[in-house]
Amino acid sequence: MLADDGAERFYRNVEALLREHAPRVLALRLSADERALGQLLFGPDRVARLLMVEHKDAVSQVLLALAAQWSGTPE
Repeated sequence: MLADDGAERFYRNVEALLREHAPRVLALRLSADERALGQLLFGPDRVARLLMVEHKDAVSQVLLALAAQWSGTPE
């Protein structure tokens, strides 16, 4: 998951990793800046440009939580 306020070079590097490791890797660019993402994940005054989730159960939980938020249904 990527914050949406990174530099173009950052996104090019991510794209290169996606091409190298496809189809095992998926990227989601969120409509949140690095401060909003960092605060959500790690608390106040923290920043996060990228969050990598690798365990399949954790990936499933993250995607289900995002789907629930998008559709407006409870988790």
